[in-house]
Amino acid sequence: MSRRATHEWHYPPLYFSREEAARYVGVGSTLFDSEVARGLWPHPTRRGAKGGRLTWYRPALDRAAAERETGGQSDDGKSFDDWRGGFASRKPVPRPMKRR
Repeated sequence: MSRRATHEWHYPPLYFSREEAARYVGVGSTLFDSEVARGLWPHPTRRGAKGGRLTWYRPALDRAAAERETGGQSDDGKSFDDWRGGFASRKPVPRPMKRR
């Protein structure tokens, strides 16, 4: 179980762990992984000091859910694919190597 429980949030976090993202969209972690691989949900962003923590951006999950429910258009009229061309598809910036 995650260190953060939903009932402890005073406001929803901006980024979710895998388990939190799955719970947020209403499925189990295994199904969520499968749906991410099929492109139904956005891919995670690498974060943390070493880039090893995978997190899902909550607004990206919201936009993908809205598109699924509205047949391809979000509230602002942009498709998920249009939005994905921005933040959601960016690859993490490589970290410079430490000098010895």
